[in-house]
Amino acid sequence: MEAIVAPFSFSIITVLFILIWHYYADFILQTNWQAMNKSKNFEALISHVTVYALAWVIPLWIVKGLIPTLAFTFLTFGCHLITDYVTSRVNSYILEKESEDPMRWHNFFGSVGFDQVLHYIQLFFTWKLIFG
Repeated sequence: MEAIVAPFSFSIITVLFILIWHYYADFILQTNWQAMNKSKNFEALISHVTVYALAWVIPLWIVKGLIPTLAFTFLTFGCHLITDYVTSRVNSYILEKESEDPMRWHNFFGSVGFDQVLHYIQLFFTWKLIFG
């Protein structure tokens, strides 16, 4: 197990930064219009993912330099787009099609949580790939 974990060691500061900054970029910066429409309107999805990806640029540029930051940003944009394209549709389906199901909210938040796990996996792998 140690051989698997060791290459993915991160400082606690890095882990906390990724967790907090992802929350800020994915939830706080997302507008109501983006959140309500990204499952059915590609413009809303692109708008959300663009804002999300650009949110990483300034803090990373300051500490990591321009070229690695741009690589991280482009990879993160693509991964976030693919993830949200699928998960926003699943979440929308759960809320709309399962509206009579008493487990609807449980299923919805389970799906949102899984979406976040996918984002964190991507962020940690991308961070390790780009920044070492």
